[in-house]
Amino acid sequence: MKKLSILTFFTVILISFTACSKFVNKPLFRTEKDIGLVFSGGGAKGAYQIGVWRALDEFHLSERVGVVSGTSVGSLNAALFACGDWENARKLWENEVGFYSFLLPDLTNISDIVSYVQNVYESYLQLEDTSVSSEDSLSVLGKITAAFSNTFLAVADLTEYFLGGSHSGGLFTRDSLDEIIKKSISLESLKNSDKTVYVSALEKNFLDLKRIVSLLNNRKSVRYFKLNEQTSDEAVKELLLASSALPVAYPSVRLGSEIIYEGRNLTGEAEYIDGGFDLAGGANTPVEPVEYSASSRIAIVVYLQSEKELGKDGILKIRGKDKVINIIPSEDLGTIISGTVNFMNDKIDMLMELGYNDACRALKKAGF
Repeated sequence: MKKLSILTFFTVILISFTACSKFVNKPLFRTEKDIGLVFSGGGAKGAYQIGVWRALDEFHLSERVGVVSGTSVGSLNAALFACGDWENARKLWENEVGFYSFLLPDLTNISDIVSYVQNVYESYLQLEDTSVSSEDSLSVLGKITAAFSNTFLAVADLTEYFLGGSHSGGLFTRDSLDEIIKKSISLESLKNSDKTVYVSALEKNFLDLKRIVSLLNNRKSVRYFKLNEQTSDEAVKELLLASSALPVAYPSVRLGSEIIYEGRNLTGEAEYIDGGFDLAGGANTPVEPVEYSASSRIAIVVYLQSEKELGKDGILKIRGKDKVINIIPSEDLGTIISGTVNFMNDKIDMLMELGYNDACRALKKAGF
């Protein structure tokens, strides 16, 4: 009888603690952080990853994620994953992430391009006018030559954007995205998170001899920055903007000593852009932080291209893991126009539902 009373006593205590732990929304026993999660880059297609997140929650795998890495829009989703919950991320994507966040034209930079096109068009119209004299034709041809010369200079400027180390503007303003980051992602939340977040960015100066040699040897020159170790909200925001600074579309981001890289202040200052340019040493699917994470025995990699688009070599190999789960869209997510920059609400909803369904199938297949 006495033994039964003691057993009953401890059972009541255990139930009480369990109930309290649910009340404060914290598990009674610490969950093993044995999963590493990877989010690819892909603009509006990133809504697919929010659907995957929903599936991870339902399979009780989100709490097991200890390391999450992302590129471009994947970096934004990675930070959201560490700071908040799926429902808040869904509302953010449905109500705030959209045309005005990513595709609002910066008229100060787009005016020159409009001027080039207008000059060429008007010059051709003059040449087609049969009443134009031979002397006028020469004048018009001179205008066309000048217009194409300006266009050539514009192309040269774009080349400098890719190859040079100086700051470059973009066609679209990022003021709205700036506000979304400030409101949704904070350094305090990241430091209190049980997930380590890595975002990738690529230094712009591709003409550096050491960098060219690395590229010829098929080595990555992308840098992975740990958001949790930064020292200010501004540094976190700048890294997220740099990771998603698609060349020509968005301005490059200058990073300096205020940024922490591998435990130390970044040496010197340089312009950084979207970390997803594979041909320039980037990594659109940033698996390295998860691959080198000793605690991550399982890797979950979320792609934003179908298996057909990825091709034979598109699905990356990850070494040293007990299990690798590749979540690949079962449908083509669209072209640049119909997918990458398509922030229409119905498209966003479709992508989230597709991500959820694909993830459920992949996780069940993996035995979860």
